[in-house]
Amino acid sequence: MILMIGQTAGALIFTSIADKHGRKPVLVVCNLLLAAAGFGVAYAPNIYVMIAFRFLCGFFQQGTGLVGHTILMEFLTAKNRRIASILSGLYWTFTVVLFGLMAYLMRDESWRMLQMAAAVCACNVVLSPFFLYESPRWLSANKKYAQTLGDYQTSMPGKQERLPEALSTIRSQVERYSLLDIVRHRSLFVSALIMWFVWITNSTTYYGLFLTSASLAGNRYLNFILLGLSDLPADILNLFLFAFYGRKPIIMGWLVIAGTGLFTATMLMAFGSTQITSTLSVVFSCVGKLGIGASFNSLFMYTPELFPTNLRSAGFGVCSSVARLGGMISPYSQSLAEIVVWGPGIIFSAMCFLSAILFSKLPETRGQPMPNTIRDMKQRVARNYGNKNVDVLNYEAEILKPKELTINN
Repeated sequence: MILMIGQTAGALIFTSIADKHGRKPVLVVCNLLLAAAGFGVAYAPNIYVMIAFRFLCGFFQQGTGLVGHTILMEFLTAKNRRIASILSGLYWTFTVVLFGLMAYLMRDESWRMLQMAAAVCACNVVLSPFFLYESPRWLSANKKYAQTLGDYQTSMPGKQERLPEALSTIRSQVERYSLLDIVRHRSLFVSALIMWFVWITNSTTYYGLFLTSASLAGNRYLNFILLGLSDLPADILNLFLFAFYGRKPIIMGWLVIAGTGLFTATMLMAFGSTQITSTLSVVFSCVGKLGIGASFNSLFMYTPELFPTNLRSAGFGVCSSVARLGGMISPYSQSLAEIVVWGPGIIFSAMCFLSAILFSKLPETRGQPMPNTIRDMKQRVARNYGNKNVDVLNYEAEILKPKELTINN
C-alpha cells in the first residue's frame, strides 16, 4: 500500500513537471533516483527505513514509467504507436515472468538479494544521454524550435535543409494547461471520469489477481508465472486486432472477457470441491488475467491519444494516480477471500462489466492524430456523440506533415 501511495504522488507530480519542463529530464532523473531507492530498500536496516524507500520506489517509478511511455507515444505516428505500445506490453510480460523465475531460483536466499537484482534493472539510466531525445511534439508545442532543429540534425544528418522552412509553418501560439482545465469543460470531465473508473478497475483487478495467486491451487511460483504468461497471447492478438479494429471495441471486449473469466473462476472456486473444478478455476483465472492484462496494456496506448500535448502527461498521470486507489485496495483482496472466498472475484468481474459499458461513451482514436489542444480534444468528443457540424482541426498533420517537411527515406 505504501508503494501505491508513492505511485499516486509521483503520477501527479512528475507528469505535470514533464508537461511544463520536458519529458527527457524528468525521465532521466527519476530513473536514476528509482535505482537508488531500490538499493535503499535492499539495505534498509529496519521496517521504517524500508517503508520510506518503498514509498520512494513508487514515487520515482511513475516518473519513469508514465513519462517514458508518453515520450514513446509522441515520437510515433498512429500506426507505429500501435506496434510500439504492444511491444511495450510484451516487454512487461517477459519482465513479470523473469521476476517469477528469479524469485523461484532465489527462494532460499534473503529477500534482499531479490530486491537488489530488481534494482539493478533501473541502472539503464546511464545509457539515456546517448540514445534519448526530447519529444519533438512537446518541443514544437512549446516553441522550442532551436532544440527541435538541433535534435533533428543530430538524428538525421544531411537531411535538415528543409526543416527551418517547415518550422516556420508551425503555429506560434503556445497553449498552457493545468489539470483544472479538464474540470472546466463538461465533455472532457465526463470522459476523464470514465477513464478514471476504467483505470481503477484495471489496477484493482490486475494486481488483485497477482496478489491472490498464492491462494490458487498448485505451486505459488508457477501460478505467478502462469498469470504473467497469460498476458502473452493477448499482446500477440492485440498486434493484429488493432490493425483492423478500433480501440473501443477491442478494449470493451477484453473487459468483458476478464469479467466472464473471473466470474466463472469464482463460482468454480466457491462451489466446486473436486480436483477438476480446482484446476478449471485456475484456468479461468488465467482467462480473466488475460482479459484484464490486455485491457490494461491497451489503456497505455489509448490514454495518451485522448489528451492534448501540454496536458497529455499530466492527464495520463492523473489516470494512473487514480488507478493506484485500486492498487491500494488490491492487497486486501486476499484478506477478503479468507472470509468470503467468492468476494474478490465477484467485485472484480462486476467492475469489469461496468467499465465495458462506460467505455462505449468514449471517443474512438484509431487512425486519428493525437490532439494538440483542448479544442482538438473537445471536437473529437463531440464527434463521438454524433455532432457532425464540428470543424475538425487536424493540427497534428500541420506539425508533422507539412509539405516543406516531406523527405524521401
